[in-house]
Amino acid sequence: MGSISGSDAWKRRLFSVAEEDPDTIASLAEAFVTEVPALCRGLREALEAADAGAAQHQAHSLRSCFRCVEHEGSVERISRRIEAAIGREDFAAALADLPELERAAAAWVRRVRTLRQDASPPRDPQ
Repeated sequence: MGSISGSDAWKRRLFSVAEEDPDTIASLAEAFVTEVPALCRGLREALEAADAGAAQHQAHSLRSCFRCVEHEGSVERISRRIEAAIGREDFAAALADLPELERAAAAWVRRVRTLRQDASPPRDPQ
């Protein structure tokens, strides 16, 4: 999960997306920690039901959530693989990649949740 290492790049990205507005940051963080687990559950349900339309929607929505914290990171790569498998209606391949996505998503939810304790802007690296 390299992109969620000790770096504060994700936090700088989120603060930038929110234009450093504390209320917007809090709203984005709350939406992230609420929506990401729900989207993961919805994706699993859609894949298990072999519902390509619902699975594609859940996977795309999940990937969109992560644009606030990472760009071209681990979740992006996993999500693209899953979306490609869904496009081929290869639900077994998508389900095989899903645990990796769920682990990465859970790690990100824990990371974003820390903003509740520390909503100060990250310092620029020197």
